[in-house]
Amino acid sequence: MYLDHFQLAEQPFTLAPNPKYLYYSDSHKEGLSRMIYAITQESGFMVLVGEVGTGKTLLINALLSTLPKNYHAVNIHYTALRPKGLIQSICKEFGLSFGNQTMAELIFKLQTHFQAQYEAGKKSVLIVDEAQNLSRDNLEIIRLLTNLQSEKSKYVQVLLVGQPELNEHLAAKDLRQLRQRVALKYELTELNAPEVANYIDHRLSVAGNKKLGSAFSNGALKRIKELTGGVPRSINILCDNLLIWGYSQELERFATEDVEMVADTPELTVAPEQPLEMVAPASEDASLAPAGINAMNDMIREEVNHAFRSFLQHKNVYILRKPTPFYILAFSAGLLAILTGAFFLALQLAVWFGLLGQ
Repeated sequence: MYLDHFQLAEQPFTLAPNPKYLYYSDSHKEGLSRMIYAITQESGFMVLVGEVGTGKTLLINALLSTLPKNYHAVNIHYTALRPKGLIQSICKEFGLSFGNQTMAELIFKLQTHFQAQYEAGKKSVLIVDEAQNLSRDNLEIIRLLTNLQSEKSKYVQVLLVGQPELNEHLAAKDLRQLRQRVALKYELTELNAPEVANYIDHRLSVAGNKKLGSAFSNGALKRIKELTGGVPRSINILCDNLLIWGYSQELERFATEDVEMVADTPELTVAPEQPLEMVAPASEDASLAPAGINAMNDMIREEVNHAFRSFLQHKNVYILRKPTPFYILAFSAGLLAILTGAFFLALQLAVWFGLLGQ
């Protein structure tokens, strides 16, 4: 809608994690370099944490495009699975088939695959996104996968990526064995004021307009930083709405008042996307089950109950209806036939056993 007005080839503030839009703030640059170093040095176990919208997924995509060709890296996104489901998901991502195999058999299959790949000169990397949703059992499963190693290096590198809650999970006493294996731990930070300005200019430049960044006044940039807290995803949402506003008002420069107008207009302001809470296995602490999942379960339960009530009502039409004379006659004839048959059967048995005539 506003592309031609601002001489853009594509939307600059899309929420899609496109690596070409990655702005290398000091935090993102250091995070990427540390991950590349840890993986190529076969450190074994790594943790990357960051608040919602700080660009973790974008950074992971950049990492995947940077690794050498002999690295086979897979990214697991859905982590709210029971342990066997998680193992099956990992097998599938690494191209391994599975049937009705036990947990032990699946883990052994993965470990054998990792060792064979390593000995063939290929390196395996497992990236687990949304790792804050992993249960303790699943974290233990991942620890078991890293047990396989030679005298010098690990056969598989594991990177856990998640929100700061992941730190709290790993701090648990019963996970100290896993925590002690973490060779790299890094936390992404929000953008500071100069980085917010550079971030906006970078995305506009990549999208085709290398001059529009200067159209944001210092006051507008300062207010954007205040409203978003320097979170890239929130900046994207606010700036996209700002471009829509600028197009509708035929603006060529954005002032603080324009940012305030967008921020105070409900129909233009989009709330930052919240992370999806995943359902936890039944064996876990019930407090981990999100309200949204409970509401969905209630809805499904109500649908089942409604279907069952409808079934009973349908049955009542045929079973509980008032009997007709024909129905009574047929029922009586059937009952008489059953009783007659039973009498003659008893009589025959008595003859067989010689009970009659004694």
